[in-house]
Amino acid sequence: MATSRYPRKAIPTLKLANGVSIPAIGFGSGTAWYKGKGGDKLAPAILSALDAGYRYFDSAEMYGNETQEAVALQKWLNRPGSKREELFLLSKLLPSIDTGIKAGCQCILKKLGVTYLDMLLLHAPFNQDGKPFRKPLISIWKDMEALVDAKMVRSIGVSNWRIADLEQIHSICRIKPCVNQIEYHPFLQQPKLNQWCKEHKILVMSYSGLSSLTTRCTALDTAVRSAAKRVGHCEAAVLLRWCFQGGHLPVTTTSKPVRLSQYMETFAFELTDQEMCAISKAGQSQPLRRYWTQCPQFNSDPSKEVPADV
Repeated sequence: MATSRYPRKAIPTLKLANGVSIPAIGFGSGTAWYKGKGGDKLAPAILSALDAGYRYFDSAEMYGNETQEAVALQKWLNRPGSKREELFLLSKLLPSIDTGIKAGCQCILKKLGVTYLDMLLLHAPFNQDGKPFRKPLISIWKDMEALVDAKMVRSIGVSNWRIADLEQIHSICRIKPCVNQIEYHPFLQQPKLNQWCKEHKILVMSYSGLSSLTTRCTALDTAVRSAAKRVGHCEAAVLLRWCFQGGHLPVTTTSKPVRLSQYMETFAFELTDQEMCAISKAGQSQPLRRYWTQCPQFNSDPSKEVPADV
C-alpha cells in the first residue's frame, strides 16, 4: 500500500444550502498553473496535496490543465482504499458557454477521467473580454440546472458575479447557485456583495487570498505579522484564517509541500476580533483588484457597475 509523504490532517467541512458538504479549503490549478505555466509540475503538486489531506480541487476549462489533473487524480484513485467519493472536484465553464453548457461539461469530465463533478461554476457573467453572452443569463442557468438533473454535477454555482448579475437569476431560477467564487483579500473585500450572498445563503469562495504577501502595505504587514507572532503560525495561515473566519472558503495553491502544511494551520487557531478588524481596516487603505480588470464591468465604484446583459 502506498504511504503518504506528509501526515494527513483533517480539514473541516462546510455545508452548502443544498445539503452537500465541501472541504473548507481548496487547492487551485489556476494562477501559477494557468495554461501549463507550471509545466509538468502540477500533477506532482496535486498528489502532494492529496497526501497532505486536501480533498477539494478547483479547476476550470480556461486553465487548460485537465490533462495534468487527470494524471494526479488517477494515480491517487488507483491506490488501495482511495475512493472518488472522498474528493470534491470543481470546475468552471466560460469559453464553451456560447457553444453549449452540456458539451462543455462533457468535455471536462472526459479530460478529467471522471463521471461527475461535485460542482460546476459559470466562470463569469460575461465573456473574458467583458462582452455579453449570446444568451441571457437565465437561459444559460437553465442549462446548468439540466446538468444537475442529468447527475453530471452535484451542485452548481457562479464565479466573479456581482449583485446585479445574481439578481437576474436568483428570484426566478429553479436551482439556486450554491456559491459565488470571487477575488477576495484584504485589498478587495466587496462587503455589499458578501452581505448579499450571505442573506441569500450563497457561500462565498475566495481566490487570491494571499495577494497581500506580494503587494507591500506597511499597515497591513504590521497587522498580519503581529497576529502571526501571537498565534505562532505563518503570515499566509493568518491571511487564510482571516478569510475563513470572515465566513469565506479560501482556494489557494502552491508547488511547495511545506506550504501545504502551513495552509492547513488555518484551522489550528483563531484570530481575535481586534486582529480581524486591524487586517480589514489596513487592507481598505490600499484597494486593489488583480483579476478581470480587462472587463469594464468591474469598476472600483460598485455603484457604477453595469449589468452583464447591457
